[in-house]
Amino acid sequence: MANRLTRIVYPLLELLPEPAAVKLKILALVLLRDYRFLIPSYHAYPHAAKFADYPPECADTKFRGLDPESRRIARDYLTRCRNINVLHNLPLPQELFLVHHTRLREQTILPPPETRQLRQARRRFRLNGGAESLIFHQGVALLPESVKKRLSGTDFVDAGAYLGDGTLPLLQYSPRRIFAFEPSRISGQKLLANLNQAAVPPNKVEWIQAGLAATERSCRFADNGSGDQRLDQPGTEEVPLYRLDDFAIRRNLRLGLLKADVEGMGVELLLGALDTIRRDRPVLALSIYHTPEEFFRQYAILREAIPAYRYRITDLPPGSGFELTLLAWPEESDDTSAADRSEAHD
Repeated sequence: MANRLTRIVYPLLELLPEPAAVKLKILALVLLRDYRFLIPSYHAYPHAAKFADYPPECADTKFRGLDPESRRIARDYLTRCRNINVLHNLPLPQELFLVHHTRLREQTILPPPETRQLRQARRRFRLNGGAESLIFHQGVALLPESVKKRLSGTDFVDAGAYLGDGTLPLLQYSPRRIFAFEPSRISGQKLLANLNQAAVPPNKVEWIQAGLAATERSCRFADNGSGDQRLDQPGTEEVPLYRLDDFAIRRNLRLGLLKADVEGMGVELLLGALDTIRRDRPVLALSIYHTPEEFFRQYAILREAIPAYRYRITDLPPGSGFELTLLAWPEESDDTSAADRSEAHD
């Protein structure tokens, strides 16, 4: 009887606005004695299985040069992945996911002012993006003010633009142009519609239907138009893969910001962009949570190849432990006092 009720009640609750739907679902879970609310925590960390062989302590070794808070965030991410792998292997029923943790987290992590700010941003852009993009701008909003001021009048690359929920908020930093790389034709068409709806001039944001990689080539992938679209899923949609170094020369870029959330291809992207990073010394906001290679190697590559940069790992939203971003910016753009910098790296 309880199982039949859940199949009727929970889909109906999906029709209610949040957070009412989440609260009523939790109440129903208790009343029906249905405790499968544990399972969606695994789906909040969909990449957890890839990190099963990495003990949390290795974060301290791999990120030895970073500040203590960055190392703690990286260590906690590995700890959560390990714990979730244990949970997922327990003999619990998984055929019905009742509470989606990614929705619930906004009600528990964001303080009221930021919750209101997120709602306002969603209404303004008419997008249902998360706080990581609409409020924190993939970490750019957390940078020192002196660093953000230097972005004005430079070119931005948004790799993994999806529907524009990361692209549109970046316009407030007054870029010369934004090149929005989104290989999915489905997502790209929606991106263009959202840009048009927001009355963004065509010469301000350009959709590039391509990916970024270490070598120029083409690839075929299955275009499902989702936010976790991967180019290593075989399919019929063919797109070019560019080296950012070559693209920057062809299009005369003066790169001020490279934001990348490319579902595990972060290392490939970076290896094809090092000449441009050395030349233009842009701000970097790089997602690192999809694969162990992306997690550990991006920082190592940058530290070896690019001198005089500052680095920080943050989770988005801050305190959530979810989407980890490596922020990097040139030392000359940071007017933080020497005493503050020394304290941060103790």
